Amino acid sequence: MNSRSDSCLRFRPAAAFEVVQADHLAVEQDGITRVRMSGESFLLFSVQGDCFVRTCQGDLSVGANEALLQPAVRQEIVLRCPSAAELYVLRFRQLRLRKDTPQRKLAVPDHVSVLRPGRLTHLLRWLTDEVRRPRPSRAILHHLVVLALCELACSSHVSDTAEEKEAGRENIASRVDAYIAAHYHERIGTLEIARDLRFNPDYLERVFRRERHLSIREAVNARRIKEARAQLLLQGKQGVAEIAALCGYSDLGYFRRVFKRATNMTPREYRIRRTAQLGGTAVGPVRGSDR
Repeated sequence: MNSRSDSCLRFRPAAAFEVVQADHLAVEQDGITRVRMSGESFLLFSVQGDCFVRTCQGDLSVGANEALLQPAVRQEIVLRCPSAAELYVLRFRQLRLRKDTPQRKLAVPDHVSVLRPGRLTHLLRWLTDEVRRPRPSRAILHHLVVLALCELACSSHVSDTAEEKEAGRENIASRVDAYIAAHYHERIGTLEIARDLRFNPDYLERVFRRERHLSIREAVNARRIKEARAQLLLQGKQGVAEIAALCGYSDLGYFRRVFKRATNMTPREYRIRRTAQLGGTAVGPVRGSDR
């Protein structure tokens, strides 16, 4: 059997991830599971017990708290657990990028001991529950896949010697992008992001500013305003105050100031003008707090 390798797969977090299947498997005795692939990537995480994975490239062993990531293939993968085991199996695909999409990459190890197994378990459990919902949210599933990949990337232990390497800085900035995309609606800032990604806050801010040419706080606000603009058009029955809260702003006055600075319009004006431009009618409650 092959041991953990140092090779990585490279994903583009700016693209959309589509979940094909997500399963939580509890194996009580020696058993074999066959997974037929049709061009998806494959993520296996062992919460407990050992698992042997047979692919066209050979046999791999995955122990407890280890994750295996295989690229998009068209084949059958065979899982064999010689004893009781608990596994998460995720199949997903990456949709094609538009030509104008920034070519950012996230380097993810293809076989790694997970640094924070509890965190990855939580993400995969959430993802599995979301898939089983009658109408799963594609946005939530995408963000959960990104965060799971970031957990694997975090487990590869980016060392201080890589700080001055361009690929290392881009990898770190991409992880911040992914974190913001998943948590923009929460109360987050540089300290919270640095804590969860396990970086020094000053170093993280410096790397992100160098790669993206804006601060982390500016990036959080930019993401929130982007989401707010979309919600103002999609959620015609919700007031501006409700949309502000959904996008992470507890202070409506501050939201209006940031929104107007970014668009030169108040949220209410933006909703009316953009809806008219799109050939629709601006709907929704007209309240004093919405102006």
